[in-house]
Amino acid sequence: MSAERTSDFRKEEDFERSRQLLGETLHLDGPASAALTRRALDDSKFAFYLLMTKDSPSLQIKLLGNMAVSAAPTTPLPDSAALAAKAGKALLNWGLGGFRKVDEDRFARRLAACQACEFLADPPQRLVYQGINLLMSGDTKICSACGCMAAKKAALNTEACPRQDPANASMTRWGEPVIVLERTG
Repeated sequence: MSAERTSDFRKEEDFERSRQLLGETLHLDGPASAALTRRALDDSKFAFYLLMTKDSPSLQIKLLGNMAVSAAPTTPLPDSAALAAKAGKALLNWGLGGFRKVDEDRFARRLAACQACEFLADPPQRLVYQGINLLMSGDTKICSACGCMAAKKAALNTEACPRQDPANASMTRWGEPVIVLERTG
């Protein structure tokens, strides 16, 4: 990226255009989240580090993993029983798929998209999440669009992002095709 383009991005008046430019610069599958864009515009040191990691997904994940993104859920999360059922179904599908995880590059792309998404949030103080946090280590942020633990979901070969890419309705925010399941009966 040229210094001119970086400079243009920093002076950009139109916030939505800034989100788009930052998303393109970071090789995201769409615009950067509002929270990520605001932080990059407000904190020049963070913006510098962010630009330095644009070609290194593993470093970008480390940088964004330390970013406090606490977007409030825009839709109510499923109740604990529904979350447990959803987790059970995901585990069953993962088992039927051979317990395969995605490769490192795909995981890095998925997680970077999650970490730049406005739906990424701290888990609410609910028993189900407190129990999961006791059993599992690592990133505990959740996707407020579906209630899943984002880093765990992004690693599973049988899972998909629940939200469409705003710029391309045929793709998820992970940059993967939207899969529409037909219901029978």
